[in-house]
Amino acid sequence: MDYAEIQGLIGLSRVDDERARDVLDGLVSLWDDVLFREGIRGKEVYVFGCGPSLKEDFFRVVGGRADEDVLISVDGSIRLFMGESILPNFHVTDLDGDIPSTIKANCEGVVTVVHAHGDNIAKLKDVVPELEGTVFGTTQVEPSKNVKNFGGFTDGDRAIYLAEHYKPKTIYLAGMDFGEEIGEYSGTFDPIRKKKKLYIGKKLLTELAGKTDVPIVNLTSGGVELENIPLK
Repeated sequence: MDYAEIQGLIGLSRVDDERARDVLDGLVSLWDDVLFREGIRGKEVYVFGCGPSLKEDFFRVVGGRADEDVLISVDGSIRLFMGESILPNFHVTDLDGDIPSTIKANCEGVVTVVHAHGDNIAKLKDVVPELEGTVFGTTQVEPSKNVKNFGGFTDGDRAIYLAEHYKPKTIYLAGMDFGEEIGEYSGTFDPIRKKKKLYIGKKLLTELAGKTDVPIVNLTSGGVELENIPLK
C-alpha cells in the first residue's frame, strides 16, 4: 500500500505533508542511527498501541518484562505509562495524544519520535520546542536532512516499521485490536476517519509481516489476527 493509495482513501495533501516535514526538519536533531540500532537490534521489542485492550496488555507485559526488553509507546498510550510511573524507551507520536505526558516523558529521558503530516503543523510549532530531551522526526513523504521515512502511516504501524528497520529479535504488539472499537487512549479523532486509518494500519502491517524476517506477534487477546502475524 503506497502513499497514492492512502491519499485516495483518506484525502491527504502531499503539499501540506511536505510543508509539515520541512517545519519539523528545522525543529529536530539529525537522526541518530547508532542510538536506535543499539537500542533495538537483537532485542525483544513491545509496541503499545491505543486500542481497548491496552490496559490489560500493558499490565501483563510490564509485569513480566526483562530489564533489557524495549518498550515503545504509541501516541496516547504514553498517558498510561506516565500514570504508572513507567518510562518507555521510545515514544512515537504525531501529537494527537496526551501532550503533557509526551512532554514530561521526553524531559525524563524518553526518546521521542515526532511524525509530521499536513494536519499537525501548528502542533509541531507549539509542542516540539517544549521537548527538551532527545527528539527526532519522521514523515510520510520523501525524507529530508533531519526527518526520516521508515514506512507506515498511523502511529502504531509507523512505530512497528521503525522497530523492524533496526532488526529486533521479536516485535510484540500490545493494545492493538484492529477492530471496530476505539480505545480510551486514542485522543481526539473523527470516528469515520479513525476507522479508515485502522484499516490502513492493519493492511500495512500485514504487508510488513509478509516480507520481514523479524517475527511480529500480536499479544492482544481477542484482537484481530493479521495475516502472517500469529496471536500468542
